[in-house]
Amino acid sequence: DQIIQFKRGHNAAVMVGEVKGYNKTYVFHARQGQKVTVTLTPIGSDKGQLTFSLYAYCGAEFGEPLASESLRWSGVLPCTDRYSIDVSPNQNGIKNNYRLKYTLKVKIQ
Repeated sequence: DQIIQFKRGHNAAVMVGEVKGYNKTYVFHARQGQKVTVTLTPIGSDKGQLTFSLYAYCGAEFGEPLASESLRWSGVLPCTDRYSIDVSPNQNGIKNNYRLKYTLKVKIQ
């Protein structure tokens, strides 16, 4: 898992990454009531082959999905805890073992 760190004085973080054959997980901590916007932007010809899922833990071992197979999601967070984002290739990307590049932006207010 890769930890999302917000620079001091900034409320957004942008990660550039790639997946190949499986998902990549990002983790961040946030407070209850904060609004978060997550945007996944495929790079190059990879449009339509990537999605993300956002999970809230709220003290549980396994996350509860707030968003599934999305490119953009915005909402209010239900608890003060950790959250995870799985960036995943679609079935075609997995089957063909494509290397898919993207930017992932997480903004918290």
